[in-house]
Amino acid sequence: MPKSRLEEFRAAVDKYGSQRAAAKALGVHHQSLQRSLKRAEKAEPVLSGTKTDMFKQIPKRSGSDFIFMAVQNETQIHPEMWATLKQATKYFDAELVVSRFLYDRKNAHWKDKQGIDRYWFDPQIKNYVCDDLQQLAPDLYWCGNFNILPTAVDPTSGLDSYAGSASLIIPHAKLQLRACATPPGIDAKHIYTTGALSQRNYIQAKAGQRAEWDHVFSALYVHVDSDGKWFTRQLCADSETGHIQDLDVIFTPSGWTTGNRIGALTPGDLHFDNVSHPVLRGIHDMIDTLRPEYLFGHDSYDQRRRNHHNMNDPHYLYRMFARGTESVADEVRLTYQGLAGFARDFCKVVAVESNHDLALTRWLKEQDYRRDPVNALFFLQLQTEVYKAIRDGENMSVLGRAMELLGLDTSHMQFLRGDESFTRFGIRHDNHGDRGPNGSRGNIKNIARTGVRHNIGHSHQAGVFNGVFMAGKSQEKAGYEKGPSAHSNSHIITYPTGKRCIVTSRGEQWR
Repeated sequence: MPKSRLEEFRAAVDKYGSQRAAAKALGVHHQSLQRSLKRAEKAEPVLSGTKTDMFKQIPKRSGSDFIFMAVQNETQIHPEMWATLKQATKYFDAELVVSRFLYDRKNAHWKDKQGIDRYWFDPQIKNYVCDDLQQLAPDLYWCGNFNILPTAVDPTSGLDSYAGSASLIIPHAKLQLRACATPPGIDAKHIYTTGALSQRNYIQAKAGQRAEWDHVFSALYVHVDSDGKWFTRQLCADSETGHIQDLDVIFTPSGWTTGNRIGALTPGDLHFDNVSHPVLRGIHDMIDTLRPEYLFGHDSYDQRRRNHHNMNDPHYLYRMFARGTESVADEVRLTYQGLAGFARDFCKVVAVESNHDLALTRWLKEQDYRRDPVNALFFLQLQTEVYKAIRDGENMSVLGRAMELLGLDTSHMQFLRGDESFTRFGIRHDNHGDRGPNGSRGNIKNIARTGVRHNIGHSHQAGVFNGVFMAGKSQEKAGYEKGPSAHSNSHIITYPTGKRCIVTSRGEQWR
């Protein structure tokens, strides 16, 4: 084909935005034009490359408060949510930042953002677009340059080492959070997706239909302190009204109200015998500020004094002896004090049965009180209570009964047992996260496959995956936690609408 004719074809595609439209304007069959362009691409290889390290040139975005979101081509945005986010930017004095992504299997350019401006995007976002990689804090990047198909099952996969140990914000229609292990002394790396501002618009084949189910109307709020510390929260919108609750503020398209309560607070696993006291003070501040109706305690008890993992370790046992921390009864009292301290007139404390709570039962099953004089009397008293419960067919909480044996008032607490169901605000709160399907060990992905929304703990790392939110921990570094770790002091906030977010404490500070 003459070079001039080929150039005419290319110019027409650029002008009209698609091969079909260009062919119609030129009066040729679109398949003929398409074949000509493909032959030219094969005959004219495109050479490119760079020696420059992109991460040495990433611009630093100025400012301290941002709201990040993602929009799809050829798709209208959620108008009420957009108006609501405009109100949120006024409240936070924040910047709106939008990244565009492509979903078009008929055009080769969907693989990257080359030629993205030829696609239609809602004109309301024009002045807020940032499709670039930018640094927000020394260890946090906005990956506006990413263009991940909205049908990707796990858009965060394969990015563990991208940008080193820095955390990432990825524009994507799914709402996910994945923690990645980092060496000691470095905060866990978190990879966030934003959720979508654009409406659902998918090809009605299996991948598109599945992605439509997982589509979440949300954005990500980021605050960066003057010293570089940063805090994030998911801003999940009601699909009909576009209303968003963030902590105690409810935003609507016309404004906001403050002083609103949250439904529930699920702190990271507590382990009161090894709790981080700065993080604990932050949790108390959250309770008093947000006034949750429920507080769900995971791994409240630790069984640190006589844990089955350490019963054959003479060095560990001597350490407990030297510190005067051998008494199991004292640890039960300490756990009670921690849970009771959370109780308020407006807040009911619910202890979720967890694997560390059950370690108390395992102690009764496996250990010999005759070789443990410090704990012998309490062991026998509690063992007697267990046998009575077995005789009477009582589904007893061993931890709750242990507290009662010590004369502690548990009337303001609830202890969930085994597979006891506990659903509030459309969320299951009864699985610690250690119990997976069909007797398997639990994790965020196999629990998500149940199709039911859960709040879980157990792994000590923050996570969001397909309707399951996972809290981290609230404790100091555990003895077994050596080498790289993805653990973080992260907590789940559940709103009365069933929308949720995860906040991560940095010491006492949580926002």
